[in-house]
Amino acid sequence: MAYYHWASEPITLRRMDYPQGGHPKPNGFWFDVDESWKRWCNATRFRPEALRYRHTVTILDASRVLFLRNARDIDMFTRRYGRDLSANIELLQDTEDTGTLARRYGHDLFRDLQRGFSNYIMWAQVAERHSGIVVDPYSRARSRTYLWYYGWNCAGGCIWDTGIISLGPARADV
Repeated sequence: MAYYHWASEPITLRRMDYPQGGHPKPNGFWFDVDESWKRWCNATRFRPEALRYRHTVTILDASRVLFLRNARDIDMFTRRYGRDLSANIELLQDTEDTGTLARRYGHDLFRDLQRGFSNYIMWAQVAERHSGIVVDPYSRARSRTYLWYYGWNCAGGCIWDTGIISLGPARADV
C-alpha cells in the first residue's frame, strides 16, 4: 500500500499542528491510498489540474495514527467520537414548504439533514488522542450513513500533526 498527496505544483511539507474546528471532516494534510483520490477525481472530473504532481507520503509513527480498516471500525469510531447535534438544526421554512420539498425529492430533506448531524464527529477530541486518521478500504455503505464520512470519497487519510509524516519529492504525473 502506498500513500500519495496530489497537488497542482510541487509542495514542501511544513511542520504544523492543524487546529480542529466544527467541520464534518478533519482539518489537516490529506493523502490517498494507492491513487484512489486520483481515480475518484478522474471519474468525477473533479479538479484534474490538482493531479499534476504526486508526492509519496510516509507515516513515521503509525502508533499515533488511528486506522479504520472496515465498516465495523467506522461504526465504533462514530459511536466513540460522534455527538448528536441534530437538536441544534432549526427549520426555517414553514411546514407547507417542507412538505412540497419532500414530495418533490421523494424524502424529507430536513430529517435527512438532522440525521446527518446525529453523529457529528468532535475532531478536537480525536486530535487529543491521535495525530491523524486513515480509512482503508473505503466503505461506500458508510458514506450514506454518516455525514462526517460522506465527503471522504476514497480510501485515504488526514494528518493534523505533520511531524509524524515525511513527504517525498514531487513526481510529475503523466
